[in-house]
Amino acid sequence: MEVLHRIDSEITNRCNAACPLCPRTGSYPHGVSEVVHKTGYRDVEVSTIQKILDSHSGQNLKHFSYCGNYGDPFMHPKVYDIISMISSYGITQRFDTNGGMRTPKFWSEVGKIPGVKVNFAIDGLEDTNHIYRVRTQWHKIMANAEAYIKSGGYADWIMIIFSHNEHQIEEANILSKKMGFKSFNTKISTRGFNLSDQKRYEPALKEIKVPKN
Repeated sequence: MEVLHRIDSEITNRCNAACPLCPRTGSYPHGVSEVVHKTGYRDVEVSTIQKILDSHSGQNLKHFSYCGNYGDPFMHPKVYDIISMISSYGITQRFDTNGGMRTPKFWSEVGKIPGVKVNFAIDGLEDTNHIYRVRTQWHKIMANAEAYIKSGGYADWIMIIFSHNEHQIEEANILSKKMGFKSFNTKISTRGFNLSDQKRYEPALKEIKVPKN
């Protein structure tokens, strides 16, 4: 019988952002790609995760990782319930998010849950982050990250380097330390993004429902 120690999961294909080169971004209604348009919004059921945790294969499970390839995990309608449930099993969790959804109160509560670490994907500062992280709002990201960290949450700042934000690396690093991020890390973009790419998607972008809690 297979025994799991780690699970890398994609719990939703919802996202508040519309990053130009993300595989979920496209020219269909609401700015989504063909695959998301055809499947509709999908979320992993809490009961499905519960079954994994209670299965024989999951008895030695130590870690859950949530990497948003087709969606941001914090857009899952029941993500707080999922985090709390998994944490109650003594399993650690690591999330990747743009941090631009929900409220500081929500993030403050997440910060109190044991064994949770969050990578905030923040690609620049107030005047540049939104260039690639389309539809995100700087003030909301900062308020959410601050609330999460102040309540005891473990946070890392991940910055993808583009030509439009490379001059802000040092300033962003200083800000991350001031806010209490555990680390500041940079990635070199291999996607060849430039400002002209954004124009391909702007006409199709529309608002989607974002969790309010």
